[in-house]
Amino acid sequence: MPRCKPCRDHLDQEFDSVKSMCAHHGVNQNTYKNRINRGMTLEQALDPALHKASHAISCEDPNGVSYPSEQAMAEAWGISCSTYRARMQAGWDKASALSRPANGSKKKQPERNARPEIDPDGVTHPSIKSMCSKYGVKTGTYLRRISRGWDKSAALSAPTGQHDILPLGKNGDPITASQACARWHVRYASYKWQKRRGKNPEQAFQTACIKTWTGSTAGHFTILACVQWPWFLVEDREKQQTVLNAVEICRLKNLLTRKQKR
Repeated sequence: MPRCKPCRDHLDQEFDSVKSMCAHHGVNQNTYKNRINRGMTLEQALDPALHKASHAISCEDPNGVSYPSEQAMAEAWGISCSTYRARMQAGWDKASALSRPANGSKKKQPERNARPEIDPDGVTHPSIKSMCSKYGVKTGTYLRRISRGWDKSAALSAPTGQHDILPLGKNGDPITASQACARWHVRYASYKWQKRRGKNPEQAFQTACIKTWTGSTAGHFTILACVQWPWFLVEDREKQQTVLNAVEICRLKNLLTRKQKR
């Protein structure tokens, strides 16, 4: 049989083993070990009055903030108390046990490794995410723009393609870029590519029209080239060339689309 090691309690009394010490104080041996693993002092671990209320012992998190219990501390950090205790028993340090998100957890975790970020107006934000939230831009969109060489002001202020407004609706009413592309038979991907190259919405749309339309057919006309926006050089079936306005070409494309649907 393994030999038991002698030990002493908080009152400096010596015992033959941990089992005999726990029996003397009226505490279960497993309870004593669990309390020691959770970071309790020897006096607290041997106190029989704590019993199942041991979780009500006050504690501090890695930042020095005091909590009335481990349950309250774990909830403040967005994890369950059972997860925290299991990690502590597995040998984790307190900071890792509290800050690392639990697998499959749906609770919002505190933002970690966040660095302060200064916006173009000189206002300091706790993180890039909070700065983007203030300007109404997605964090991923902002980071992609910065990686493409955009300056911070443009990356935060430029609207995304879906919300660009163009005066191309009926009677010149304003509509979004995606609606304009659908109405004028222009590839939206071509419009977005022109925007990425630094063009404003109107220039991007005009260039996308030229790229999409050139070589295509509108009714019985083939579009050869753009003379000067909005005028295009077109050729009919008899190889006769003429110049048509972009609005007329769009109307011809609408008629062609309706016939194809029938």
